[in-house]
Amino acid sequence: MNVREPLPVPHAHFYQGVTEEQEGHTHALLGFSKPLNGTSFDRHYHYVEGVTTFDNNHYHRFYVKTGPPIPMLDGTHYHLFEGKSYRNYTEAEPTQFGGVVYSPQQKKVHQHLFSGRTSGPIGY
Repeated sequence: MNVREPLPVPHAHFYQGVTEEQEGHTHALLGFSKPLNGTSFDRHYHYVEGVTTFDNNHYHRFYVKTGPPIPMLDGTHYHLFEGKSYRNYTEAEPTQFGGVVYSPQQKKVHQHLFSGRTSGPIGY
């Protein structure tokens, strides 16, 4: 009979971060990581994805993997992350109801580097 060790409790993290300034503006990032089984010492990581805040008439999509857990004195952990947003127009096309409108002509685009950290685990 093969006995398997139980998996660590699944958990997620709240995350927040900010982009570097490009084209005279920044964006904030916040949300929840994808849940995962892991401990403070097993080198697991989470995926963080979403859209930035809507600033300067546009937002950016982002998708990044966190670094490994950083243990805290209380036995929990947090993660750091950094990455680069997807490109978006420097001067956004006007929209009546929001969303993304693509220009028929080539337009200048930009993207932002960003970094942030997660909270401790949610779901333990």
